[in-house]
Amino acid sequence: MQWRIAILAAYRTYALIRLKKDVQDPQNPEFILKYCRGKTCIFEFLDREIYVDGTQKDTVIQLGTKSHPYSMLDDIFRETFNKLSKIQTNLTIYVKEGSIINLYSQSMPILILNSDIEINISKNQTNTSSDIGFATFNIIEESYEFTRANSGFNPSIYLNGSVIDYDISSKYLDGQLDSVEATATKYKFHVYRSNLKFQDILFIQKDQKVQLTDDALVSGYTNPYRWISFIRCQFSLLTFIIFTNYGTNLLIQNSVIDISQQAFGIFSNFMNCDAYWNEGYSGNLILDQNKFIGQNSVTQISLFEASSYSNFTVIGNTFENAFWRSQARSFSYEAYEDNQQV
Repeated sequence: MQWRIAILAAYRTYALIRLKKDVQDPQNPEFILKYCRGKTCIFEFLDREIYVDGTQKDTVIQLGTKSHPYSMLDDIFRETFNKLSKIQTNLTIYVKEGSIINLYSQSMPILILNSDIEINISKNQTNTSSDIGFATFNIIEESYEFTRANSGFNPSIYLNGSVIDYDISSKYLDGQLDSVEATATKYKFHVYRSNLKFQDILFIQKDQKVQLTDDALVSGYTNPYRWISFIRCQFSLLTFIIFTNYGTNLLIQNSVIDISQQAFGIFSNFMNCDAYWNEGYSGNLILDQNKFIGQNSVTQISLFEASSYSNFTVIGNTFENAFWRSQARSFSYEAYEDNQQV
């Protein structure tokens, strides 16, 4: 018996893989699983969608399709980082509504290189309500198990169950990452020359072992003309949403931000002429129609600190029963003077 499963992703490769355990046809234990990626398949118009379902951890075949979703978020990012980063990749990642995805901070970072990524929810068919649901990203400080038992077949995992890690060294050698980007310690989400949009995601963090400014939910490196966007999200974090000293653009819109445990938030920008003379290059910060909640007594620094040549726009945000230890320093914005020369 032969299984032919076309999987809808974004790079061109074709493989025949013999599986001798976990995935078996009772009449032929050594059947051939065929799968293909990309426009060589007949599904060329659908190959930009990836599906993740945190409730499907024990499924035998995980391909990122609607019928065979990944159970972990990092799978598709390790796959695209290693196989697709030389071209601009456009992906929409649908996370099942109501599912919980564990993110293991330093030991399982999400690296995004040369991509346009949208992370959204796929609505649970049993939910007939018109209310918007969420998928939950649960941020954990403990180490991630790099071997998955009984993992069956997953193109981001070796047949022995060990995870195929990010090939950072090759990206440095071919110039896609500079030395700082390649060697820096990486936490949670990292973007390099990429757009990243989250929609209808609940972020929860209950533990932070070490307070580091760059250990934010998202860290932005040299990222000109790109945006990190959060739409209709909810945050309950110990560190802030984004940290960058290198320059990117940030939009947080129609979201709920629980500040009760937040230690700090810093948004800094390039200190050179590029950001000043080129509109939209980096440093644009927009907080639009968000709700801040929670009473914070854990820090004495500002709720939000920003420094930039560009625009800091605050529109229609509300504070509901919110308290910050230093009320005089809720928002600090440093706008640099025009000392540039043509």
